[in-house]
Amino acid sequence: MPHTDIFMCISPDILHQLFLGVFCHLLEWCAQLMGAKHLDECFEALPVYSGLKHFKHGVSNVSKWTGWEYRNVSRSLLGVISGTLLDFITYAGYRRHTTKTLLCIEQALEVFHSHKHHFNIPKVHSMQHYMAGIKCLGSADGFNMESSERLHIDYAKHAFKASNHHDYIMQMAWWIQCQEAMFINKQFLAWSLKTSSPESESTNMTTHFITYSIAKKPPHYISVWTLAMEYNAPDFVNTLQDFLQKIDIPGRFTVPNVYDQFNIYKLIHINWSATMDLDIESYRVNTFPKCPNSGHGQHLGSKFDTILVTESGNRPQTSKGFQGLRLAQIHVIFELPKHLGAFPHPLAYIHWFRPFTNVDPTTHMHQFSSNRVPLSWTREGHHIQAIPKYYLGRHLDRNMFQMYEENDG
Repeated sequence: MPHTDIFMCISPDILHQLFLGVFCHLLEWCAQLMGAKHLDECFEALPVYSGLKHFKHGVSNVSKWTGWEYRNVSRSLLGVISGTLLDFITYAGYRRHTTKTLLCIEQALEVFHSHKHHFNIPKVHSMQHYMAGIKCLGSADGFNMESSERLHIDYAKHAFKASNHHDYIMQMAWWIQCQEAMFINKQFLAWSLKTSSPESESTNMTTHFITYSIAKKPPHYISVWTLAMEYNAPDFVNTLQDFLQKIDIPGRFTVPNVYDQFNIYKLIHINWSATMDLDIESYRVNTFPKCPNSGHGQHLGSKFDTILVTESGNRPQTSKGFQGLRLAQIHVIFELPKHLGAFPHPLAYIHWFRPFTNVDPTTHMHQFSSNRVPLSWTREGHHIQAIPKYYLGRHLDRNMFQMYEENDG
């Protein structure tokens, strides 16, 4: 084969070259520089984010690292330490590339090489061939070994677990065939339901670009006083009164008061439409207060997730950066009682954060503050005031990274 370039036969591999070959050494370098204890404390102090693994015991005690765990650490590690390498890894994981994104990959690699010191990492050299590999073979996610290793779990480990461990090869083959038949039947039923109602499908494609999944019956029925004390919603009644005055809800014959009780949800899945230019299909949003002792000596803290909200109601697009978006923390997801009217969807009581300001020059992330300063108490009764300054993570997911890039550009 005289016209074959043997070096082009080695395709980019994000899992083994970037995460297991380069990023793991960078994480060890950060632990030596900061101290393993201090690095663990930083990871433990990070707030919980939907779709992101929270290392509540730090990262130094992890005995067996996988690509999924390295990916979550890279999304949490702030750009103060290793921003250019995280930019390179994020760009390399794009599913679609243009001339602009390839140029950004090259620029991130040049900045990383100009600032790195005492890095004796063999696989750093492979990063130089990513631009040529993507141009020749396509996006690197198609050659990522993480996909095949995930299929090994689905097609080998789960299939073996479903067998009786005797003559298991034939049983595994039958189990996989049954799973694929069920999947095909499920897709066919979903397709047939869509084609049977073309009007509803066209309406969903044009207006309802975001759907949600929620429990059929709310698990909690609590009072306004409980909402104010445990859910940090002191202005719940006044805010609901203002909302009901602005819209016309049929069936309403009274106004909300402090003696009302509401059906409360603690979890909602927000599903993105396939027509949107977003990389993640679903977000899980949790809203629940601090739970008492569960009987195993563990206290579960409160969890009120934070989301980006479109103020105008238009379709969110990563190509417009943070234009038209505002950060909010959801505290209560509730169902409107029948005596207050018939509303087809659940409602949410939120705390707004202040609008986005300029990007911080050190971290290259948005800094913002809350309209309300959250307060908490220790077991000894001492009052603690939370820090009113926050940062919006740049590498939480590809959608967030793309919005930062469009906003900077």
